Amino acid sequence: AEYMGTVTRLVPQKMSLNTIQSFVRSFPPATQALGACALCFSLLSMLSSTCSIFFSLTPAFVISGPYLPHFWSLVSGGLVERHVVNLVVFLPVLVLASKKLETIWASHQFAIFILVVLAGTGVSSFFTMIALYSFTMHEPYIFSPVGGLCGVVGALIVGLRQIYPEQQLEIFGFNTKIGYKLLPSLYVLLCVIIRGPLHISFAVYGTYFGWVYIRFFKKNDFLHTVGDSSEDFAFAHFFPLFCRPVVNIFSTVTYKMAVCMHIISAQPSEGQSSLPLMIPGTSSSSAPVTTQSKAVSDRRRARALQALDEKLALMANQPDIPLDDDSPMHTEESITEIPPSAPVTTTV
Repeated sequence: AEYMGTVTRLVPQKMSLNTIQSFVRSFPPATQALGACALCFSLLSMLSSTCSIFFSLTPAFVISGPYLPHFWSLVSGGLVERHVVNLVVFLPVLVLASKKLETIWASHQFAIFILVVLAGTGVSSFFTMIALYSFTMHEPYIFSPVGGLCGVVGALIVGLRQIYPEQQLEIFGFNTKIGYKLLPSLYVLLCVIIRGPLHISFAVYGTYFGWVYIRFFKKNDFLHTVGDSSEDFAFAHFFPLFCRPVVNIFSTVTYKMAVCMHIISAQPSEGQSSLPLMIPGTSSSSAPVTTQSKAVSDRRRARALQALDEKLALMANQPDIPLDDDSPMHTEESITEIPPSAPVTTTV
């Protein structure tokens, strides 16, 4: 009886442990590392003021810390939440959005994206606080810890907006009627309202650097391209229609300055396509290629990315099934040939 009682107590514990392990393993590796760092840094900062100073971005300590300059806080500051409510709100969004993006982008591309966003957000926030202190001489700008997950979450929302530009946000199966197209600007506006003035810079810079990296620097290993030059992903399209003319002027001036400084490369013009399409058995000079309107191209691209996402999720939930030589997947009848005279359209 004593032995059975011991077994009865151990079985639920073992089952719960296996459940937790299987839940953690359902997330890709970079997402696991990102979520673990955010959780550990935040809990340590809540429990100890020393850890809070160590991990959070304090502009004065970046230059001259208590023992040595805290250069690492330029990156770690974007993974620290010092309030329980903010951690409970932002951490699930961080993990779920990261899982979806890493599944589509691959782990190494996602890791580079997160590091670029963290570093860009931290450095820009640091110089912003130094500038504010120089103009106002208000000491909290340089001696108060700043940071938070709002910057990384903003960048992840930009990534989701690129993949699902025509879809609407669903939360636990409920359609919110909020399109991904305007979600980044709504998110920044919400952060400006509910977060303190010292943390606004992280939300703004995180969202902006997420867009900059995807727009100009993110590599597509499948298509062998760099960036996303589609008109629908332009910075002005993140805002409502009445704001776009003003935002477009600012973004155009910034873009031309960056091109002149050789920070980024000039992208194709409106009538050009940045994705050449080759047909097997033909050369680039003989293949007829036409260019459709940007709106149609963006809609087709969104549907293709959605279908790819659904296929990856289906493949992840099903075991591998070996195919025989007589399988329909290997028969010549199942292969559809493209007529050489058929026109081919390129999509961006």
